[in-house]
Amino acid sequence: AAKEYAVCVFFDIVGAFSNISHEAITEAMKRHQFPDEVVDWYSYYTRNRSSEFQVGSKKFVRHVVSP
Repeated sequence: AAKEYAVCVFFDIVGAFSNISHEAITEAMKRHQFPDEVVDWYSYYTRNRSSEFQVGSKKFVRHVVSP
């Protein structure tokens, strides 16, 4: 039976995600022939983010707007 491998690399650079051109990344993904589903998912993820938390009975929601 053939063995299959998966490799994941994670970077945690403070501020990097907030200071990068997401359009440049999607264009690079297209140039490198990433599947359309991956490019679409990344594009949606970077443009439709929100965070929420609750303190006591008060709920806070923040929608992140990307250029």
